[in-house]
Amino acid sequence: MLIYSDYFFSQKKNYIINFFLKLLLLFTSFLLYESFLHPILVLKLKIILIYSVFLVYFFLCKKFPTSFLSVNSPLMYTFLTCVIYYSSLLLLAIIIADNYIKLIYLSFQILIGIQLKFYDLRIRKINFNILLEYFFWLISFLYLIFIISYTKLYFLIPYHLIIVLSLNLIKKKYIIEIK
Repeated sequence: MLIYSDYFFSQKKNYIINFFLKLLLLFTSFLLYESFLHPILVLKLKIILIYSVFLVYFFLCKKFPTSFLSVNSPLMYTFLTCVIYYSSLLLLAIIIADNYIKLIYLSFQILIGIQLKFYDLRIRKINFNILLEYFFWLISFLYLIFIISYTKLYFLIPYHLIIVLSLNLIKKKYIIEIK
């Protein structure tokens, strides 16, 4: 349901509602901090928020058009990117020692998230300078070298490379290039 909602809301042209939904979903994640709420309760809260926004769209936002995404098999694309994103973070949470888990987890969340945002720009046919994407890769590589020199977790380079290559494979297979 979370994957379908991301797919559904990404096609709607009501940017304000979509922004506030994503902002609220982010804020509900902060409820996990210091075990303020149990994770199951936070997940239920997220699901209630998503269903509420579905209802708002159904009853109040029929006039907003749908822009179909430039993706071959959008549900499969969304599913695969979510699998790569969440499974790589889950694996990090399992194999990283407690003293570095927050730093590594947050770093990979940001690095993978920015790459997916570049894909999102391509899908929505929003033009950007390709040098910006290359610059991001250079900065992320330098950042990873810095993190590795600090943590001595050398396996992060091939691990990140596997993630990048997996996402690149999905990009080549599913994203329809702008012509």
